[in-house]
Amino acid sequence: MGLVSLAGINKSNLVMKVAEYVPRYGLLMNLDHTITVQDKKLPVKELLKNYPDLELTDDHVEQLNTIDLSSLYIGLNQIFVNEEIIIAILQNLLDTYINRGGDSLTWLSATFQKVHENPQNFTPELRRIVEGYLVKMIHSLNFPPTIHSIGFLNPKSLTSYAIKSKKPSFTNLLEAFNNVSEYQQVMGTLQQQGFCTCSGTWHDYRPGWKLIVVSLVKWLAIYGFCKKAKFTISEIQSICTNTFKTEDISSSTITHVHPSPKEFSYLFNELKKNIIVSVIPFLVFLVDALDIDCLVCLVC
Repeated sequence: MGLVSLAGINKSNLVMKVAEYVPRYGLLMNLDHTITVQDKKLPVKELLKNYPDLELTDDHVEQLNTIDLSSLYIGLNQIFVNEEIIIAILQNLLDTYINRGGDSLTWLSATFQKVHENPQNFTPELRRIVEGYLVKMIHSLNFPPTIHSIGFLNPKSLTSYAIKSKKPSFTNLLEAFNNVSEYQQVMGTLQQQGFCTCSGTWHDYRPGWKLIVVSLVKWLAIYGFCKKAKFTISEIQSICTNTFKTEDISSSTITHVHPSPKEFSYLFNELKKNIIVSVIPFLVFLVDALDIDCLVCLVC
């Protein structure tokens, strides 16, 4: 790829072709905003898809970046503020940008700069999550962790070490869900009913709360909200501690919990029927732009 897109790009009077432009977020590829290039007034998505050889000036690039960035602001502010969801979306946006030919440090630095310069576009909690993720990622790029030696081990020892170090397939509920929209609905419903807070932390609303969390996780899997109908014990332990901030839950406790609390059936029986109706129209634009299965749609 040639030049990459930056909202703060220097005015150099250089010209790039449409095919060389790398949308930082990709959201504008689904939008009907129009832009005039070489006397052609075209929808942005049509320009990017069908006119690879048209030349863009610095002003064109700035217009495109502004549309793309404002789309990100609107989209993120419409989402139920849960740290897992926001970080997953940002990570997917970054991955998509890199796959299109962009540079990770460019994306992270430019995004942080724009968020930091425009705090009015975010709620305080959303800004904390976004900036925290960006700073962490920039730091990890500039100061990669050193790989500690595990000693002089024979092949059998290495295999044993790898098995012990293996993580469960799903470490949080978002990873385990079929898509973000259903996860969003579940977390929003739980919050509205007083079961958990915005961050996903489960309220100790009655005795045996750890058992209720385990029941919920099993119930959601069995009833088709998750990618697997049955989780391993280690997956359930990780999902409970990472998503709902429970204390450690023993294997025997998990084994003996049966997922049949009536309140979950009451809360979620109509969820899949209502999911499409409650989708925020704007956020449907995220579907093709991100090219990510789990971002079929995002709802409030």
